[in-house]
Amino acid sequence: MRENKDREIYVSLFLQFSDRVEHGLRKALIVLLCCLILSQALMSFPVIRHLLASAEKYEGTPIRRAENR
Repeated sequence: MRENKDREIYVSLFLQFSDRVEHGLRKALIVLLCCLILSQALMSFPVIRHLLASAEKYEGTPIRRAENR
């Protein structure tokens, strides 16, 4: 009898905990998705793209490397 009640309490506490974690993960996912969309939108402006993407200046130009042979 006592063991059954302990299980019910455990399940209830676990469900409360998992609901909170799920809610937090859902919020984090929404925030990260919004950040991704915003950063991609900002990359469409050349001035901002230059600040965000350090490799942008090398786009379309071959990289010259010194040969030590």
